[in-house]
Amino acid sequence: MAVGRYSLRSRASRWLWAAGTVLLVCATGFATWRVTRSAALAPQTQPTAAGAAPPRLAPGHDYYFHVKLIELAEKAPGGKAWDSVGDSGPDICFSLTWRNNVIWNSSEKPNTLIGNWDLLKVDVRQIITSSGQTDLNDLVNAPLISYVPGEAVELKVWDEDTVGSDEAGKISFKLEDLRPGENILNPSGERAKAIRRVVLSLIDRRTPVPELVNTISNR
Repeated sequence: MAVGRYSLRSRASRWLWAAGTVLLVCATGFATWRVTRSAALAPQTQPTAAGAAPPRLAPGHDYYFHVKLIELAEKAPGGKAWDSVGDSGPDICFSLTWRNNVIWNSSEKPNTLIGNWDLLKVDVRQIITSSGQTDLNDLVNAPLISYVPGEAVELKVWDEDTVGSDEAGKISFKLEDLRPGENILNPSGERAKAIRRVVLSLIDRRTPVPELVNTISNR
C-alpha cells in the first residue's frame, strides 16, 4: 500500500510539474505578445533620415484603393444649397473608374459634409448564410487595382437625391503621385468643384490580415 501511495504521489507530482511548465510557457508567450504588440502600436519616435526618399508603389503589385474620407464645401457647385427644401447636407456618394471601367460604387453617407468609409465591413447575414466561410475580399470596403506607372484612377462624387443628383466634382489621381498608406489631398480646379478634401489609402493586398484589422483604429 505504501508503494501504491508513493506511485500516486509521483504521478501527481509529474502532472503538476508538466502543468506548471505549460502555464509558464503560455505566460511567457503572452508577455512576449504584449511587448511585441505594444512596440508595434507605439508611435515611431525616430525621424526619417534626412534626404530619404518616401516609399513608392511597387509596379505589378495589387493595392486596395480605399477612399477613407471625402469633405465637401458648404454649398453645392454654383453656390446653391445642397438641399433647397430641407436645408440638410448632401447625401455623399462616389464612384471609382480605372482603365475606363467603373470598379467601385460607394454606400451613401446621408446629410453630411464629411463622409467616412471604414476599410472593413461586416455583413452578419452573409457570414451566417455562408457558415462563417467568408472571403476576405468580401469584407474589404475597397476595390483592387494593379499599379502600372502612368495610369490613373478617377473619383466622381455626387449628392444622391431621389429626383436627380447634383455632381460635387471629379478628381483624377495619377498613381505614380500616390504613396503606400494614407494620402491626404486638397484638390482645386474647375473639375474638383465642391470637393475640398479627400483622404485615401493604398494598401498592398499582401498585407497580413491583423494589420488590415489594425488600420480600423487608425482613422
